[in-house]
Amino acid sequence: MGRSPGARRRRIDSEIHRNYHLWPSNYIAHDELSGQQNNADRYSAEELKNFMYRFRRENADVKSLALQIYATAVSNKLDSSLA
Repeated sequence: MGRSPGARRRRIDSEIHRNYHLWPSNYIAHDELSGQQNNADRYSAEELKNFMYRFRRENADVKSLALQIYATAVSNKLDSSLA
């Protein structure tokens, strides 16, 4: 059959990450968690304001968890592009 199950899994993961559409909210969360603005060209100031407004009443732990969930897609895409 050729490929090992691990190789097939990595190939499938890579294809998923390569083809996944990232939204401004994903980039905003990634930037917020990193404390940098490496992706600021991918969202507007209005999108940033509206996204962060969603979490205005959440405690720090909930906000952090939500940002991690949104940011994971960007991290995965970056990791898959390095592989």
